[in-house]
Amino acid sequence: MKVYLAGPMRGIPYFNFPAFHEAQALLAYHGFDVFNPARRDEEAGLVWSECPEGSEEEMERQCFDISAALLEDIQYVMYEAEAVVLLDGWNESDGAVTEASVASMMGKKLFSMSADGELHEVQLFNPRYINLRTYFASRFAWLGAFLAHKLHPAWQHPGDLK
Repeated sequence: MKVYLAGPMRGIPYFNFPAFHEAQALLAYHGFDVFNPARRDEEAGLVWSECPEGSEEEMERQCFDISAALLEDIQYVMYEAEAVVLLDGWNESDGAVTEASVASMMGKKLFSMSADGELHEVQLFNPRYINLRTYFASRFAWLGAFLAHKLHPAWQHPGDLK
């Protein structure tokens, strides 16, 4: 199974790369085909050992293109991953919550990974996993899209127009 690793990076010492690498090794050992965004960032030139604070300033000093990395992440989640594995603290990371949301919208499975490497299926909009700010922001975004679809003629199916 092709899985994408999602978890907090920015603001975590060394961008949390050691946790991503440990999770990748454990999942690969159990036969998963793992897309590790930390490994991809290294291949793109980010030297995580020079980022003890995990700050955006440390990224900028290395001229790391975060926009290109985020685009590649979302594309992998949308078109290649069969599931997303969520690392500890994912629900406090805007990036990981976005990746999980995209996966959920695409009908892909979500798993949290315990410290011993055990996977547990996650339902994204369970308040146990998502803080209320994120939960309601996503709900209002869906409501806005729904209302725009219903109220704006250009977004309606031609058969809906009368």
